[in-house]
Amino acid sequence: MKVHYAVYCCLEYHRANSKKKSTAKNYEILLTIFNREFGDRKLESITSDEVMGFLNRLGERTRQATKKFRYALLKAFFNFIRNTIDENILNPCDMIFISWHSRLFFSR
Repeated sequence: MKVHYAVYCCLEYHRANSKKKSTAKNYEILLTIFNREFGDRKLESITSDEVMGFLNRLGERTRQATKKFRYALLKAFFNFIRNTIDENILNPCDMIFISWHSRLFFSR
């Protein structure tokens, strides 16, 4: 499955079912940027290193809470796809060892 299709499915779901508009908006902001970078790729080809690099580039000059929130949204996106569309998709965010990467990603 291509990333752009997965992003479309996730955004449509959140637009239709989120109780708060801010939830759908937060997904839209992050996944639009993610789609720009990975849109033509197959979702299952994205590695944890690529996700970490994406989050690091996106997280420059942002607060730690924002970095953690973006990580949580991206992890939820992959879980959504796995739980609703393709149970064989692995979540690359599950493979990121947070305490080891904390110095790289979550440091100020």
